[in-house]
Amino acid sequence: FPGMLRARIDESIRRAETYLRASQNEDGSWDGAWGVAYLYGTLFGVRGLIAAGASTNDPAIERARNFVRVRQRPDGAWSESWRSCLEDRFVDGDDAHPTQTAWALMTLLEGDAAPDESVARGVEALASMQRGGDWDSPMMSGVFFRTALLDYRLYRRFFPVWALALHEKTRVRNTVTPTPLRPNAPRIP
Repeated sequence: FPGMLRARIDESIRRAETYLRASQNEDGSWDGAWGVAYLYGTLFGVRGLIAAGASTNDPAIERARNFVRVRQRPDGAWSESWRSCLEDRFVDGDDAHPTQTAWALMTLLEGDAAPDESVARGVEALASMQRGGDWDSPMMSGVFFRTALLDYRLYRRFFPVWALALHEKTRVRNTVTPTPLRPNAPRIP
């Protein structure tokens, strides 16, 4: 029954998009609940808007990407302290953090956005943090309702891989001309 609930689904998506737009912070970020803190929330705010149909150049998404770009460390990575959860503002972390770098990269790349200098520096930093097929985590990146730090051990394993895969997909899309399925097929401009 593909059309049976279409109107209710569309209304739910519209309400979710309205909520996301209303809950975006003035600086372009979103609060996070399961990860420390604004880098995590911002990734999922952007993903939610794109899933609801927003274009990659939507002003809310551009504000979010700018929030991420201006918080990039000189070494190319990102790091946010757990103190962000207590102070209700972004607080720089002490050391480059692979999971948070992955969240930032994914925010910049989500929706097939074209990579920029921030992305290139972030990818290089993330790759340099890898140790023997894994990433060390200088601090816990999980948080339970902004009150208790959690060591989600898989965060440091799958978010960096996901971010690097998204970067590679975007890089290939932007540099490789698609090959026609049939060699003699006419090219459509």
